[in-house]
Amino acid sequence: MQAKKGCTILLVGQITITLILLVISLRQGISLQADMLTALPESNFDKPILHAEKQLFNRASSHVVISFSGSDKEQAYQDFLPKIIKHGWQAQLPDTEKLNQLANFYVDYAGYLLSEQYSTNIADEQRFRQYFTAQMSQFSNPLLSQTFEKDPSLATANFIDELIAKQSNLQTKNGYFFADHVTEKPIVLMLDVGLKEEASQGINFAISTRNTLLALIAANKQAFPEVAIELSGILMHSAENAEQAKWEMSFFGTLSLMATILLVVFVFRSMTPLIWIVLTVSNALLMGFTCLVWVFESVHIITLVFGTTLIGLGVDYCLHVLAHKTFARKTSITNTILFAFLTTVLSYSLLFLTPLAILKQVAVFVCSGLFAALIVSLWLEKTGMLRLKMSGDDIAKVNSTKHLKAVMFIGRKLAVVITGLLVIYSVVKPLSFDDSIAKLNASSAELVAAEQYHRSLLGFQDKSRIFVYANSLQQLLEKEERLAQKIQTHLPNTTITKLSDWLPSAATQKQNITLFEQAHGNKVYLAVQEFLPEYRFNQPAKLLTLEDLVAVTGQQLVNAKYVTYQDFHVSLIEVNSTDTAQLGAIIDDSENVALFDKQRSLSKVLSSFRIELSYWLVAAIVAILAMLYIRFKWHTTVVASYVILASLNAALALACLIQGSLNVFNLLSAILVIGLAVDYLIFYREKEFSDANVIAISLSAASSFFVFGMLAFSQTPAVQSFGITVTIGLLLIYLLAPLVVKGRK
Repeated sequence: MQAKKGCTILLVGQITITLILLVISLRQGISLQADMLTALPESNFDKPILHAEKQLFNRASSHVVISFSGSDKEQAYQDFLPKIIKHGWQAQLPDTEKLNQLANFYVDYAGYLLSEQYSTNIADEQRFRQYFTAQMSQFSNPLLSQTFEKDPSLATANFIDELIAKQSNLQTKNGYFFADHVTEKPIVLMLDVGLKEEASQGINFAISTRNTLLALIAANKQAFPEVAIELSGILMHSAENAEQAKWEMSFFGTLSLMATILLVVFVFRSMTPLIWIVLTVSNALLMGFTCLVWVFESVHIITLVFGTTLIGLGVDYCLHVLAHKTFARKTSITNTILFAFLTTVLSYSLLFLTPLAILKQVAVFVCSGLFAALIVSLWLEKTGMLRLKMSGDDIAKVNSTKHLKAVMFIGRKLAVVITGLLVIYSVVKPLSFDDSIAKLNASSAELVAAEQYHRSLLGFQDKSRIFVYANSLQQLLEKEERLAQKIQTHLPNTTITKLSDWLPSAATQKQNITLFEQAHGNKVYLAVQEFLPEYRFNQPAKLLTLEDLVAVTGQQLVNAKYVTYQDFHVSLIEVNSTDTAQLGAIIDDSENVALFDKQRSLSKVLSSFRIELSYWLVAAIVAILAMLYIRFKWHTTVVASYVILASLNAALALACLIQGSLNVFNLLSAILVIGLAVDYLIFYREKEFSDANVIAISLSAASSFFVFGMLAFSQTPAVQSFGITVTIGLLLIYLLAPLVVKGRK
């Protein structure tokens, strides 16, 4: 009676607290993420660099690139642009007014700002005369005409010319950008669709924006069928991945739940068990999600796809209670369920120790959900709420497990042979792992192709990124300049873009003004004085500062290259070279400098994590076998060792054959395979071949098979790998687990 009352209080209390916490979370707002890279472990870089890379990534997350190519591209572009502006999105267009504004700003610092080419030309009077004459023959140059009145020395015009030339591969014509270096000369439109930073991070915002853009593009293509339009951007990847994950979560979850419901109705010949199954699954999902949003600041949507596995696991305990209460009413399975729960939670808890954010979230979601499922199952067990009245014929039909046991016996022999052959195969041809992060890219081939195409148009495909940080802005700018000079010494034809292009360090500005004054003292500017007799050099009142630059050009220009982190100043240098080995060697002895190759660094992290995970799996198996030994002694422990290891090896070997190579998610699925194997082993060891036990385990395996079998068809590589391995492992442990009964009465 006390147990019944205690279980009721526990269930009501758990549901009440869960609902209160969930309502609070919903009122505060729940943050969801869809980008796969945000779920991966951080690379082994210094914290200022990791922070800066994340900030720059977030700032670029709302940028979209659209290209138009074909005979009617100009008309298509002109038709498309007003519709973009109508939606409030900011289009980056060639702006003569902004260029004039930049020229009027920089001309006030004439003498402090000298390009490398200009510094060479003022080395002697004759060289400068030739340069001056050549430039004056091109007086139609808008920069030259804009700055000549205040700076006849041409220093400012040359500085801005060289600065602009380094920034982009695109040319301007008739008010738009186009890629002249490509045969089709496409028009390129760059948009910022998330003017509010917090809005651009939302999944719903990304999906809505993508759908709107696709609709606009479809209408444009209908009006101009000869024009090819490509769309890319970080936001497009996030939206596509989110839509796919949402669809899979809904479709797989619904399908697996419906299949489980139909199976239960078929076996129990009653709708009553559905009430308890729905209660169990709903309570598990509710508590799992609530704990998830309270433990983590944001939830990755892929976690919820993985979380559909909770449906298969959550109904297991309820199915065992249903089966034993229906077909073996006097049998208690409380201790068996508790022991199975502990071993499963132990397996999933290991995920929380991994560096993968997704897996930490899966661990919290599944463990808390299983606890909720356990509470409902214990309540059903203790309160005797099940009152199924099955006819004698129905009971006879269900209890006729003779054929099922015969099939399992044959399947068991076949599984032993298959696992043995796969062990031999694994020895002859060891399992191969591919840790490349590119293999986990869930974006469509069309979007990836569009991304690569646009990178080639913008000149990004051949660029390497270097992060630099220092304790002050001036130290940072000086470090940038020294590093750029060092790189160009070894790679003279390399183009380098950096913050100090726009804002030279104070030391460089002082050197420039000294050189400029010396040139005047050495009468280098005779050609200017002959052309403009009243020319006199007046030194600017102060050095150029970051505050001055931001006040005129806005924060956007600086934000693309510069981030602050605590007491550090961090900047991004882009080098037009893909020879990372040579670049790495050049900057190797530089302090607080790192060549940042995100794909390569994440691949290395995944490789290290995979090796580390292998040790964790071994530790988990040893811990579980120790628990089995304490409870069941040697025979069960030895058989369990064989079942677990044979199933794992066979599942990974077959997954390797199907996929071509394994990844870290294949190995992670081994944790779940271990958890399922232990559950089946415990129930077979405790309840042996009783009809109720065979039915319960078969129902449990079938429901899990529905869930994990669905994941094997996922379009997300990580989820698919997980699903394939678990599905194979599940089938094998279902067939092999009864071996633990052999030799017992």
